[in-house]
Amino acid sequence: MPLAASKAISKAAGTFFEYFSVILCCPCLCAIFVCGGVGGKCGGKHVLPTLPDPLPFPTPRIDIQHLPVKEQPQSCYLLSKLPLELRQCIFEQVLGGRLIDLLVVDAASKGWRMVWSRCYVLVDNLAHARTRNIPPATADQLSPALLRSCRQIYAEALPILHQRNTFSFCASHLEMLVRYGLGEYCLPDIRSVYVYELRPSSASGWKDVFVVLHRMGLERVAFELKAEPEMEELDPRIEYSWARRVLKLRNLRRLELWLYYGAGEDPELVERLRGLMIGPGADGRYQMFPEQCRIEAQKI
Repeated sequence: MPLAASKAISKAAGTFFEYFSVILCCPCLCAIFVCGGVGGKCGGKHVLPTLPDPLPFPTPRIDIQHLPVKEQPQSCYLLSKLPLELRQCIFEQVLGGRLIDLLVVDAASKGWRMVWSRCYVLVDNLAHARTRNIPPATADQLSPALLRSCRQIYAEALPILHQRNTFSFCASHLEMLVRYGLGEYCLPDIRSVYVYELRPSSASGWKDVFVVLHRMGLERVAFELKAEPEMEELDPRIEYSWARRVLKLRNLRRLELWLYYGAGEDPELVERLRGLMIGPGADGRYQMFPEQCRIEAQKI
């Protein structure tokens, strides 16, 4: 066979197989284009649908303290006869003194998202008590069954659950945690929180976060920002900065701040905020601070 004829036949065969391959793969390409592909097969990564949020707590509240008094069950007879101070010590041992980490998780088996919590023995220095680094041996769950024993114990012990624990949560999830987990009515009783976020500007809205924090009766606040934030976000002289919002949390006894993961506190910034928030004369210094900022801005 002449060389020219052999090349022509080879070229024609190659062209035929190219067109045949396109026709053969066309259905698969169309399926990928329409469906977006399936992870592990011939398409890209398949995006799972977002699970719906759980049902929120009902708005109407039944306050058992204002219901007609009924006969107490025998199960709480002995406990109710103890002195109030001793009962409170028991309640605090059972329901207080812990770091309660609140999480929003996807419960695929149930078909919706849910609020989940885990508890740990609380240490004084929260820098060594981050829930991601605590060994499982320190886990110490609460005993909420005590609250269901009788109305008197419920009324006396429930405030201790909120006042004697530190609640840890991601700032971006706070609104959901309140709506589906904590509820609205316990906020004034919460005394200590640990708020963490990637950086001040990464939360969905720090303005809304601080609105909720102001509704709490906070005495101790700790912030952890896991990435180094912009300097403007940490300048309390800027009116709408993250640091200025922190200053508006009044009546605190303790403030802790970690600017990025593993780096510890920024002594200069923390002491500046503490000087305007905590200790004798803090309120007076805080009231003068905006005017001092205005004078400094005019000098620049």
